[in-house]
Amino acid sequence: MKGRISISKVHVSGEDIVIPGEKDYISIEIEDELSSIRFLSLKMSLLNFANAITGQGYLPVDFKLGGLKNVGKKLEVKTLEVHIPKKNPKRAFLSDEDIRQAIKISEVDGWKGRDKDAKNHHNYLPGDNYKINFHRWISVKNKT
Repeated sequence: MKGRISISKVHVSGEDIVIPGEKDYISIEIEDELSSIRFLSLKMSLLNFANAITGQGYLPVDFKLGGLKNVGKKLEVKTLEVHIPKKNPKRAFLSDEDIRQAIKISEVDGWKGRDKDAKNHHNYLPGDNYKINFHRWISVKNKT
């Protein structure tokens, strides 16, 4: 598999200390190229990072792991026009339930709609229609 890595030195100002006793830390993130999922995010002290890149192993880190069920799958994205009528004309905004019900109709074959698109006025189209982004991850065959 192919991916991308990002290594950053983070400076913390104020009281938001991430690693006790450290104002600065190293953040490392790894993203799967095919699925665009950032599946590993870790933080470590500057000293531990320096020791790691000069050969010392098994150093402590804090990490988050996520999205593994879709790593290695291909991310597909599309935009559909979805009709979302206001069921209560006295309300200024669409209800979350109305949005979910309208988008759910187009969620077929693994596609998942992004409900918050209906709350963005830039996505509004005449006639109570909205541009809604949908995404899904599909398995791909290995090229051998």
